[in-house]
Amino acid sequence: MREAYGAQGTEKAVASGLEWLARQQQPDGHWKGPLVHTESGGDSTYSAGLTGLAVLAFLGEGHTPRSGAFAPVVKRGLDWLAAEQKASGLVGPESGNYLYNHGIAALALLEAGLLLRDETLQTAAAMAIAF
Repeated sequence: MREAYGAQGTEKAVASGLEWLARQQQPDGHWKGPLVHTESGGDSTYSAGLTGLAVLAFLGEGHTPRSGAFAPVVKRGLDWLAAEQKASGLVGPESGNYLYNHGIAALALLEAGLLLRDETLQTAAAMAIAF
């Protein structure tokens, strides 16, 4: 692994990054960024996209809702993404550059659904892709 992915400090840096991400998670399971004013005059924090990116980071290191030291963190993140999904399949609010948020959230749902072979997550991912 060290030959392909870096020096001895790489694993420690990844672990530190995941610990930081876990501390930033909101109690309801999402991650939020600064308030951004959109061109249409609204405000957004891009939480769906940020939550999708954070979940993907944990999944990429092997943490799932069922296993790993960050299992509860991943579960809360995925639960929040699923709860944010509209009947249309859209994940997150339809404001600002919402397709970036939606696309990243869809990738997180898809990755988790395929890794876990979880029918509920796969259905959510299929709805997001169809959107």
